[in-house]
Amino acid sequence: MDERYFNNTLGTLRGILKRAGIVGVDDPTKEVKRLGVKSKDLHLPESDIFLKMLEKIETSGAGQAQHCADYVRFLAYSGCRLSEARQVRWADVNFERGFITVSPGTSKPATRGHFRIGQFELRYSYQVS
Repeated sequence: MDERYFNNTLGTLRGILKRAGIVGVDDPTKEVKRLGVKSKDLHLPESDIFLKMLEKIETSGAGQAQHCADYVRFLAYSGCRLSEARQVRWADVNFERGFITVSPGTSKPATRGHFRIGQFELRYSYQVS
């Protein structure tokens, strides 16, 4: 059984037991530990290939081509998940201190992350609305 599948199944079972009021010493899963999940190997494109991908997006002729390329660039250089990137607003950009604050993409409470603006080549100016 795959580690992720096992952990998801265990989490679901614990949620069902909790909803049924079976918690603490009565919980039959209390001694069961989650399995460690190995990180997947990332196969990222070389820098020149990535720049060619961006150029292809920018020159695609689509009405929002430049915005799409900027979004791909933002995702790549920030490491944000799609759900996190969708929540970034201009108010999250701190040019004076040189970072962008990123909120978690889930509804669960979590700490906000920061990354330095210097990782980006800020070539474009946008109308802040």
